[in-house]
Amino acid sequence: MSVAVTKKSVEKLINGYEPDPFALLGMHETSVGLEVRAFLPDAVAVSVIDKKNGRKVATLERIHPSGFFCGAIPRRKRRFSYCLDITWENAQGVVDDPYQFGILLQEMDIWFLAQGHHSRPYQCLGAHPAKLGDTDGITFAVWAPNAKSVSVVGDFSFWDERRFPMRLRRESGMWELFLPQAHLGDCYKYSILDANGERRLKADPYAFETQIRPETASIINTLPPIKPMPLSRQQTNQRNAPISIYEVHLGSWRRHTDDQSWLSYCELSEQLIPYVKEMGFTHIELLPINEHPFDGSWGYQPLGLYSPTRRFGSPMDFRDFIEAAHQAEINVILDWVPGHFPEDDYGLRNFDGTSLYEYADRREGFHPDWNTLIYNYGRNEVLNYLSGNLLYWHEHFALDGFRFDAVASMLYRDYSRKEGEWIPNKHGGRENLEAIDFISHTNKLLGETCPGTITIAEESTDFPGVTLPKAASAYYNAKKIINLINDIASKINNDERIKNKLKVIFIPNYGVSLAQHIIPAADLSEQISLAGTEASGTGNMKLALNGALTIGTLDGANIEIGEHIGFDNMFIFGHNAQEVAELRQRYSPRRYYDEDIELHTALNQIANGFFNPTYPDKYKSIFDSLIEFGDHYQVLADYRSYVDTQDSVDLLYQDEEAWLKKSALTICQMGYFSADRSVTEYMQRIWKASAITL
Repeated sequence: MSVAVTKKSVEKLINGYEPDPFALLGMHETSVGLEVRAFLPDAVAVSVIDKKNGRKVATLERIHPSGFFCGAIPRRKRRFSYCLDITWENAQGVVDDPYQFGILLQEMDIWFLAQGHHSRPYQCLGAHPAKLGDTDGITFAVWAPNAKSVSVVGDFSFWDERRFPMRLRRESGMWELFLPQAHLGDCYKYSILDANGERRLKADPYAFETQIRPETASIINTLPPIKPMPLSRQQTNQRNAPISIYEVHLGSWRRHTDDQSWLSYCELSEQLIPYVKEMGFTHIELLPINEHPFDGSWGYQPLGLYSPTRRFGSPMDFRDFIEAAHQAEINVILDWVPGHFPEDDYGLRNFDGTSLYEYADRREGFHPDWNTLIYNYGRNEVLNYLSGNLLYWHEHFALDGFRFDAVASMLYRDYSRKEGEWIPNKHGGRENLEAIDFISHTNKLLGETCPGTITIAEESTDFPGVTLPKAASAYYNAKKIINLINDIASKINNDERIKNKLKVIFIPNYGVSLAQHIIPAADLSEQISLAGTEASGTGNMKLALNGALTIGTLDGANIEIGEHIGFDNMFIFGHNAQEVAELRQRYSPRRYYDEDIELHTALNQIANGFFNPTYPDKYKSIFDSLIEFGDHYQVLADYRSYVDTQDSVDLLYQDEEAWLKKSALTICQMGYFSADRSVTEYMQRIWKASAITL
């Protein structure tokens, strides 16, 4: 929206208090026609050039001594592309006006960033070479929602914070600017007038390259092209593959003997990789190579998560080092530090005058062991920043795995703290629920997006499941589902209307001794998994051998059982593998939620605290995983078929003779799965052994 040129509006701009410089600068339609406005400190004269024909169409008048110029375009009513011919005291040049271009961040990107679902935030935030129309330049975007104004400063602006103020996208707190004056290799920072009215110079959190200490500026660089992970490297990372890891800090492994300077990435390729190969290792584990201000931290206090350290060379040199390792058939693991960051002023601390990346309360946000700050894992934009970093390193630098550093300090709010020095979670416990959710989300993201990548946790408290892959389910989500089962059980078991008719029991320590009682007593075996995932195993075989009828999907062992006992003796529901694959392309879980009243009601009860009024949002994440996060296992798509099939189960169970007939047929035809047959076949085909008659 255009604002009138007044002394007040101009001084608001030049003093750094205008969050929308585009409302004042650039080309504007006014009551008297088109008008061009420009803020060019130290300029002597300014003219407007029509880019289409190269003709001068107007001379701007200096209307403020600080360098604010304004002028009407005679006989023009429609906007056009233009540049500015600027005369300085000792120079002259023609430049494109950055304030003639439209918005940069797309609505979908902004929405995903705000929701915490943007897997690759580095593609739209930070500095990127771009071409708008026929104009080359650099797009800048940074998140600083509480700042009063933000300017991008650098070699291209003489580090003058007045010259290039950015546009605030109020709906997201993102600031953006397309700058034709900036080029690859330029150093830059963001000059932020923070929430408290103080001016801060901040490095770009998403910078792809950063100056080496003691300098702290970001450097404009390109995003390296994606390098797919071939099957050979995925196989090297498999759980059943032999693995031997050589852990190394590049800065101390070996140095030049004459001056003790570091080896370059190129020299490390020539010396380190052959050594690792000769010693028989399958993997190199690099101590953090993210840019960091303090050598003595060995990279464990990073501030440039997206910048390979320049201590040993350029980002492309580092990428070549990784490629050399792969050529030698060695996979590369990166030590990754998502737990904390140092307090250096140019970094993330109080980024916009508020605790943006860190927890505000020092009892949550300060690490007493390392004098560092702890990321606020409950903030969506911080989740984007951290989880997207793994995809960045994997996809653009071809890293094969990640070792999460200091996981114990992330998992527990009282880690290394005395009584009274920490804040319990919303349930009164010591676990950092947001950090657990973050780790779960990150592992799921890698499992689904980067198959073959491995994650390792440096975890000293024996917290189970912190690196479980997608197929094994995230430990914390699984635990929530178990809690939900128990809360549902409490609701049902205390309902007087169905007392002594139905009871829900969860057995926490299921084992062989209990199975010996449960399996023979079972009438119905539920074996439910998404068709095509091969997740249905051999437990249902034991139940079927003992006469239980099976209700399940066409997956895994259910298919084998059906082929031998006949699918008419089973209750099969849901989509088959081919239908699952076809549905994946157009699957919308919300449509099932909206159209099925029974399903809609059940999910709302899970989400709104019906089963746990004390903590009404306790199971909201389960609801979100189904409705908001895509329902990867298509639970809602199979729901109605499951309920209808259960009605068929109820109907048959009322006919005792028919039920027992199917049970008997199941037992009779399950002989193929007996231990006698399988052991005999193993002995003949695999062990190559002969039977001994006693």
